[in-house]
Amino acid sequence: MLQSNKAAAAAMVAAGTVCATDITGFGFLGHALEVAKASGVGVRVFASRVPQLPQALAFAEKYVPGGLTKNLKFAEPHIKVAEGVPSAMVNLLADPQTSGGLLVALPPARAAAYAAEVGGPAAAVAEVFASPSPVIEVLN
Repeated sequence: MLQSNKAAAAAMVAAGTVCATDITGFGFLGHALEVAKASGVGVRVFASRVPQLPQALAFAEKYVPGGLTKNLKFAEPHIKVAEGVPSAMVNLLADPQTSGGLLVALPPARAAAYAAEVGGPAAAVAEVFASPSPVIEVLN
């Protein structure tokens, strides 16, 4: 964790957050899938927008912890990865070695203002769409 989530929590309330979760052991994909299942929607993740720690992608190419494999097995039936998305990026999105990151769902018109208020690595990295079943699409 790079910083406390106190400011992010206050900004979430002010921005009209629809739902939020901290990204811990299930990785980004696992938590996005849980949100999709609970909400009856699909989530489209734009991998190129996801903030990363320096060298994270390089490590995700070489090291695959056991929890990552379990996370992918759990989410795999509901994930569609676009052609051209590196497998290391999928690994990074499923990595359980996370601490304190937040997945926040807000109205699109408020996302940029929320990210600016929170600062740091906050970014609009996904969108929700109508789907007959929960699905996570990973695009570049």
